Amino acid sequence: MKRIPHALLSEDHSCSPYLAACLAILSGVLQILLFPKFSLFWLSWVALVPLLIALFRETSWKRALLLGWIFGVIFFSGCCYWIL
Repeated sequence: MKRIPHALLSEDHSCSPYLAACLAILSGVLQILLFPKFSLFWLSWVALVPLLIALFRETSWKRALLLGWIFGVIFFSGCCYWIL
């Protein structure tokens, strides 16, 4: 029995680095909106989905690390804005 690969893990469906960075930024912004200042708690079900899609489509661990860094900078900049 031949196993069919998952669509997100296939190398044929890789996205451009700019799209992956935009997905990481979007995920960071959605995470910021979960906190009490905005209180959009219902977004918690979908806030990490853009980042996970970008990470599953990434083939290089260095670019995946960069995507995680981009997400973290956006998220912590929005949550700890008074420190900046």
